[in-house]
Amino acid sequence: NVHYEFSLSDANSMAADFKISSNSKIEVIARVAMSGGVKRLKGDLEGRSTVVAPGERGLRIVIDKVVE
Repeated sequence: NVHYEFSLSDANSMAADFKISSNSKIEVIARVAMSGGVKRLKGDLEGRSTVVAPGERGLRIVIDKVVE
C-alpha cells in the first residue's frame, strides 16, 4: 500500500470557472494514466472517494478499477 498526502483548493480546479469551494459536496477521483497523458483512456487505473464536503480530511481513495 502506498499513502500520499494531498490538499485541494480552487487553484486545483480543472476549469477556470469551476471553484471547488463553491460546492457543498464533491467527489475526488484519482487516476493513473497508463499513457502518461491527461485524457482518461481505456486501460487507465482509477479510484474514487465517497462524496465529501470541500475541506474534509482523511479521504481514502483505493485505485482499484480499470477504465473500460
